[in-house]
Amino acid sequence: SSVIGLGVYANAEDAPNVYLIAIGDTDCGGDFGRKLGEDAENIVATFKDAFAKAGKSDRLHTRTILGKDVTPQNILAEIDKLNVKPNDTIVVLYSGHGAIKGNGHVMTLHHGDLSREDTLNAMKAKNARLMVLLTDCCSCGPEERPVVPTYEPRALTSGQAMEWNTVESLFLRHRGLIDITAAEPGYAGKIDLRKKGSLFTNALVHTLKVPYGEMVRNLDK
Repeated sequence: SSVIGLGVYANAEDAPNVYLIAIGDTDCGGDFGRKLGEDAENIVATFKDAFAKAGKSDRLHTRTILGKDVTPQNILAEIDKLNVKPNDTIVVLYSGHGAIKGNGHVMTLHHGDLSREDTLNAMKAKNARLMVLLTDCCSCGPEERPVVPTYEPRALTSGQAMEWNTVESLFLRHRGLIDITAAEPGYAGKIDLRKKGSLFTNALVHTLKVPYGEMVRNLDK
């Protein structure tokens, strides 16, 4: 039997998989484009390392989309062709430009616009247990007042890898849709001037690697 996620599975083939699509719009060019690619590579490496250390690499399926392949049609097609079962999880991370256009958030790719709504609809159509959309981009448009309360930062220990308990807790035990972007409406996302990648993705990766016990003691409060 195999114990993954919510229960015990009579066959290992029935255990849930995680499908990760990481998108970096590197055709934006220069240092900015390079950092967008680094975000995609960093999130894939974080997941691969965790699954490998747990001996579960066969449960992770990744696709990295960079450069000329970052088009609305290609992204939606990659989501559409995922061989997802009802117990599986889809995670999509996009790093690039973004904006508020009309009443919605749009990923303004170098090769065309892709609305957040269309991306979410494509993910929902796969009927997975859990769908997670993470976008490291701006929400530029009409300036608005912040809607998220500001808290004092809490220092968290840096870990070497995402622990399997974290994978299970965040990506295999929940149902539904998680939809998070880096910037509130009217505000810009930021690249990281001190290290590879961008602030949102770097913060996400850092948090995922926090030792599980400390994550429960601190973040769950």
